[in-house]
Amino acid sequence: MRSRAGRVLSRAFLALLACAALAPAASAGTTVLSFLYPDASDIAEFRALIGFGSGNYEHEVSLGVPTPNGPVFSAQIAIPDDKDVYVAIVAVSRGGLRSAPSNERIRRTTADVLGAPGEPIVELY
Repeated sequence: MRSRAGRVLSRAFLALLACAALAPAASAGTTVLSFLYPDASDIAEFRALIGFGSGNYEHEVSLGVPTPNGPVFSAQIAIPDDKDVYVAIVAVSRGGLRSAPSNERIRRTTADVLGAPGEPIVELY
């Protein structure tokens, strides 16, 4: 049986693939988001803010609360390969309060890849 976080990530993955499929020349790739959060004990979920221009986030995807590896949380999302993608993370408390967005990071098009295969491309710390 898959965990709640696994189901949420699967739905998020499918939702972004559906968005990418709307653009005829676009293809989707998987990107690993890695981020630190000091104390996630009161966090209901993390959300990825995703857009195609700095500070302009057209998509918001629930990441659930991924199982951390030490202090680092990681989640995979699907994003278009043919566009620069800007990403920030927000935390949502059990009471519904949202944190300010994290520092924004950019994932450049595949012509300008920022990492070795299998390594995180977007690192949010």
